[in-house]
Amino acid sequence: MIGHRYILLLVLVVLGTTLACDLFLKPYTLTVPEMGFCSDWDHESNKPIGVSDVFSQDAQRIYMFAYVKTDEELTYSIMWSYERRFLYRHLIRYKGEGYIAAWIAPEEGQKFQAGVYTVDLVLGKTEVRSASFLVK
Repeated sequence: MIGHRYILLLVLVVLGTTLACDLFLKPYTLTVPEMGFCSDWDHESNKPIGVSDVFSQDAQRIYMFAYVKTDEELTYSIMWSYERRFLYRHLIRYKGEGYIAAWIAPEEGQKFQAGVYTVDLVLGKTEVRSASFLVK
């Protein structure tokens, strides 16, 4: 016969597992209605300047921006690639509604290489949104 202690232990394990699952698997809302590129960033208004998808090799920086809406603080990976070859990854933590931005620049004394650049906004292992721009 099973004792009261074992039943109590079983109930505590099941209850603890259920609570832990609720904490770690809590659903969240995430939308990214806008993603693009620009030549500069207005830090006061937190908005893009010079929005485009074509840039000169002489550009000093190229910014990626995305308008994000989320009810949980999440960490995004911004994956930059050139002609399908990985270049760089930025990590950004964000909660709320507004723009996130990251930029890429050529090494000092260099220019951007002509070609197609792609940026993937990734959460965990899931691609949330992707966009490309051309440098010529």
